[in-house]
Amino acid sequence: MMGDTEATARKKIEDRGLVFEVSTRDDTPANEGKVIEVSPTPGTAVKPGSTVKIVIGTVPTPPTPGP
Repeated sequence: MMGDTEATARKKIEDRGLVFEVSTRDDTPANEGKVIEVSPTPGTAVKPGSTVKIVIGTVPTPPTPGP
């Protein structure tokens, strides 16, 4: 799931009967819009209906130049 888009990750999670939760975090431009973190870690056994949290990479907005 790491490196997937949010839509792909959501489908994978929901297809397994799990609940999807997403947040974002500043990262590199190469990771923009991609899954950069998953919790619980992939391969961990979870019960149906459990929540899987993913973090999607975003690119920080550059500061606006001062006057």
